[in-house]
Amino acid sequence: MGFERLKIFRKVELDIDTEGPMTVQVYTDLPGQDMRLRHSETINTEETTAGRRTVTVRMPGWLKGRLMKLRLAGVAVVRLYAARVRARTVGGADSWAWYPVPVEVTPDTFMVAKLPIEPTPEGWVEAKLPIEPTPEGWAEAKLPIDPTPEGWGSAPLPIRPTPKERTWVEIPVAIVE
Repeated sequence: MGFERLKIFRKVELDIDTEGPMTVQVYTDLPGQDMRLRHSETINTEETTAGRRTVTVRMPGWLKGRLMKLRLAGVAVVRLYAARVRARTVGGADSWAWYPVPVEVTPDTFMVAKLPIEPTPEGWVEAKLPIEPTPEGWAEAKLPIDPTPEGWGSAPLPIRPTPKERTWVEIPVAIVE
């Protein structure tokens, strides 16, 4: 989500139902003008009250930006019903306000796909690999690498600088059939 003016972020609220632990990841564009992970926190609605509930994630006091991206990461099944962010304009007289985060609705035609994986056969047993044990007298071997000599120095490579006006150069390439 994007904002016209610089915002400081206080909280993220999720109306969510998880079937295991999930990590809420918050990305912003500041500092550095690039979207990076700035805060993450693990949540799990199964630990407290099973089912749908509101989870609040508090942000560090320095979290700000014009762009913000929320991401849920994990392997558990999650049902996200709504999300919103509490923020205010930096240096302005605006008070804290809630901003809704767009959450795409799962289409009615959604269904779990059954994968064509055959069940493990009845007579299946674990197979031992024929790896011999390490012999008694085994020892680590050092490679014979000569040390860097005292008079070592760098050598400039004959690379021409890039010209101000770039031109195309035709390079023949052998095609192997």
